[in-house]
Amino acid sequence: MVTGPINGDEPPRRPQPELHQLLDRLPHQSGVYLLKGHDGQILYVGKAKNLFSRVRSYFGRASGDTRGFVPLLEQIVGDVETIVTRNEKEALLLENNLIKQHTPRFNVMLRDDKSYLVLRLDPRADFPRLEVTRRILDDGARYFGPYHSATACRQTLRLVNRHFQLRTCSDRTLANRKRPCLQHQIGRCPAPCALEVDREAYQQHVQDVTLFLRGHGEELVGELERRMRQSAANLAFEHAARVRDQIAALRAAQLSQQVVDDSPVDQDVFGFYREGDQVDLVVLLVRQGKLVGRHPFSLSGQEFPDDELLSGFISRYYLDAAQSDAIPPRILAPLELEDVEAKRQWLGDLRGSRAAHEAGSLPRSAGVEILVPRRGPRRKLLELAQQNARSNFATRRSRETDMEQALAKLQRRLRLSRPPRHIECYDVSGMQGQLVVASMAVLIDGEPCRSRYRHFTIQSERKDDFAAMYEVLSRRLKRADEAGWALPDLIVVDGGKAQLSMALAALSDVGVVGPDVVALAKERDISAPGGGPPLECRPIARNVEGAPGGGPPLECGPSARSKSAPGPAAEQGATARALADAKDRRPERVFLPRVKDAIVLRPHSAELFLLARVRDEAHRFAITHHKQMRRRRTLRSGLDDIPGIGPKRRRELLRAMGSLRRIRSASVEQLAAVPGMTLRAAEVVVKYLSAPPTRPTRPQVRQAPEPDPDRDPADG
Repeated sequence: MVTGPINGDEPPRRPQPELHQLLDRLPHQSGVYLLKGHDGQILYVGKAKNLFSRVRSYFGRASGDTRGFVPLLEQIVGDVETIVTRNEKEALLLENNLIKQHTPRFNVMLRDDKSYLVLRLDPRADFPRLEVTRRILDDGARYFGPYHSATACRQTLRLVNRHFQLRTCSDRTLANRKRPCLQHQIGRCPAPCALEVDREAYQQHVQDVTLFLRGHGEELVGELERRMRQSAANLAFEHAARVRDQIAALRAAQLSQQVVDDSPVDQDVFGFYREGDQVDLVVLLVRQGKLVGRHPFSLSGQEFPDDELLSGFISRYYLDAAQSDAIPPRILAPLELEDVEAKRQWLGDLRGSRAAHEAGSLPRSAGVEILVPRRGPRRKLLELAQQNARSNFATRRSRETDMEQALAKLQRRLRLSRPPRHIECYDVSGMQGQLVVASMAVLIDGEPCRSRYRHFTIQSERKDDFAAMYEVLSRRLKRADEAGWALPDLIVVDGGKAQLSMALAALSDVGVVGPDVVALAKERDISAPGGGPPLECRPIARNVEGAPGGGPPLECGPSARSKSAPGPAAEQGATARALADAKDRRPERVFLPRVKDAIVLRPHSAELFLLARVRDEAHRFAITHHKQMRRRRTLRSGLDDIPGIGPKRRRELLRAMGSLRRIRSASVEQLAAVPGMTLRAAEVVVKYLSAPPTRPTRPQVRQAPEPDPDRDPADG
């Protein structure tokens, strides 16, 4: 059943009310949907268990879909076409075919405008040969690869030509040559172009090459050993010697293959690494427990969620698989896939049909496992693939080019005056107004510059986040004037509009002009219970006593509408509403000066990656320093307040005596004998520790639970 033509005439521009009427008539069955623009061009192809629910979710106000193109669908989609299928597996297959046919702009693409080398072997040819190509055709030939580099591909071809005696000349040369070439003279080709060659023996070489390229080395070695013994028994010693040399070459090749698993099951392991919209994937080919190949792929401009990107990549990868054995019985993935059951069945059927096609028999289903290992040897395999993906990202990409593009995107998206090559981010950390500290993290050309990180201990009497942010920025900007510190291109403060107001006030009061300033608010669940009351910022007088730099211009606290506590019924109703809408989340937002509404950055964009990176660095640095200060304050020794006993003497006393109790019971002579101590210092210690506890004791810090560092008070 098809709703609307797939390849029909261009539909008329559909008014939005008519589009919503169409959405109301969508079927409640599984199938494939095509979102088309007003010009009839296919923008996106997707599949769904329930077409009605899935397609309508794109156009709802509270859509939880974080992909960048989803908010634009209301304006750019002119028509929706659906194809109903019998089950989700058929929908998956049809989706893959339509994506490959139409290449929609919003779907995940595999090749990234690159073409990889493969080895082609046509068993139907007259004396088949192995050749290098970049195109995989549905011509009945066997393809092996792809190879990510020409060096790896040609090394494999050289090994095959040296030890398996297949012809290397073209079909035209084979038909016209009259005399054997040099390859025959050095024993690497039987010369079917000029001599009578046993076709059955030549076909045996073709089968050997197929086993070798598929990674079944142990099976091939066993067969060659059997032939060697048979040839020796028939007194064909020269042939037995050639087979012996083949075995030695294969064993040498196997020594270079890393044994990574004891399991005899063939499996592919997918590694995944991304930074913003730059993604690297690596497929490790494990055959009979040995790592026999590695296929890396680099993708750019990918803002899809991780699970959708990986799912689409796996589909494209195995649709382009060169042979039936390229689909192993087990696949290890780093992420859970939403359509894992349909993909497992589809890959199993695809694997069985290709194997049956090669064997000339009816198709059969060959099950394929798709696993996300959590522990054990499979988890170690997955970690190896992840490490390969990270390494490939670091070594094969041009980090300078990628970062230039990311900085340019950030400049355009945030309307900055210059590319933000020098970014500073500020974060405040504290616990119930005590031990309030702040941190400054720095990115230079997109990379952390840890030598420029700084801690700030808050000195003002007011200990809230807003006063702390004002003080820290004032001190930093004054130091730029006094000590010649270079000003950043962009200042990022962690928080919302109130924190942005503090930063702008600090720049104005210090008299600094130049840096762009933005505030970054974290993603949060805006409907979860316990979110806290909304805040309200009220202007206050300048030059508040005790506030360095003139004091902050705003005072923030609970708004008037939130001061009356709700009753039990209201609390229960709010909780019920929050639980019913638990998926309603507010994404990452950026607040700009003199702009009313925040900018929502796409979750996997290069812009958000840069801002989140510097924000997370500042947050980590502030939390670490806060914990260190709290640990020093709460874990004080009874010797800390003794006059004349510094850190070195305290350390020596504890090392010699073992505990504070033994120091209290020791005599003056025993204490004076400790290295670094004198008789007078020992008398001071005895006098201090033996005095009655009339002196005021230092208040202990209550061990309260850690505050939520992600909570933005200005957000409410």
